[in-house]
Amino acid sequence: MRECYAGAAGGRAGRGVEIGIELFANPGLTLDQFPSPLLYKKKVPTKLPESALILGFDVATTALISGLSNTDYTPQDKERLEAKWSQKLNDHGLLYSLDDAEGFQAITNERDARDAPYWIYRLSRLT
Repeated sequence: MRECYAGAAGGRAGRGVEIGIELFANPGLTLDQFPSPLLYKKKVPTKLPESALILGFDVATTALISGLSNTDYTPQDKERLEAKWSQKLNDHGLLYSLDDAEGFQAITNERDARDAPYWIYRLSRLT
């Protein structure tokens, strides 16, 4: 993994934190449904290393704009959502579980219909 990253990053290994991003969607997803070239790019490696540490789940657009933090929350939105959702966020500001992500995805798709649909991603730190 590190060799692959170093080659893609121009040999700058050691800078930043290496993160794996997994899309949770139905098999057979098409470009019409998920309008992003990420869907068709070759994934290297094809699966996360077993040593990867799961950081949590995010709900985001195809451009990876997070519904957890980047969707113009009004003070009323924050107050309404904080009671239920704040305890479902971990120390990384990500959702603990896939079930929580599915629930927040539904709310975010409704709340921010202009940028919907939002997708579920699992983020892992590569070690």
